[in-house]
Amino acid sequence: MARKPSRAVFLSKELEDSLKRLDPDHNNPYRYDHPEGFRSCYTLVMCEGLGVCPLIIDLKTHTDYDKVFGYKTT
Repeated sequence: MARKPSRAVFLSKELEDSLKRLDPDHNNPYRYDHPEGFRSCYTLVMCEGLGVCPLIIDLKTHTDYDKVFGYKTT
């Protein structure tokens, strides 16, 4: 199966607020390592008329990301 880029990527303020209240283990987050030293978490959602779309949960500096997930920065 060939991979195709998503036609839409979005995150509403309402969803962002809802995700912040959920336990991190409740979602199916993925991680994308940005070469610029930033990190983000995203999940995949089904969008009517579009198919599966990535939903970006956050974008953080590497340092802030490490703090949130408990990684030790060396």
